[in-house]
Amino acid sequence: MWKKGLNPDVVICNCIIDALCFKKRIPEALQVFTEMKQQGCPPDVATYNSLIKHLCKIQRMEKVYELLDEMEQKKGSCLPNAITYHYLLKSLKKPEEVPEPSGEDREKWVHDDC
Repeated sequence: MWKKGLNPDVVICNCIIDALCFKKRIPEALQVFTEMKQQGCPPDVATYNSLIKHLCKIQRMEKVYELLDEMEQKKGSCLPNAITYHYLLKSLKKPEEVPEPSGEDREKWVHDDC
């Protein structure tokens, strides 16, 4: 984009990143994200949230945590917000998917006096 003399702002870049992610073109979205930073177009919380949402869907949690660390280091308006944490929590296993303890394990976790 920048090679063609275009100078997109953060809103345009966010739209491009989100569209690429929806098309499952995550590596290209991450490339736009990198180029944004290199070209002096600082990503905002919406940029990070878009990437985190799609990375959570495909369980690329290492990259998600890397982005979270980056957000926390920036402080200010890039701190993780409720939407960020919503995507993180949504990516965790649902309670019905966690196996029920059995045998001795069940006795450790289930007490009659509870």
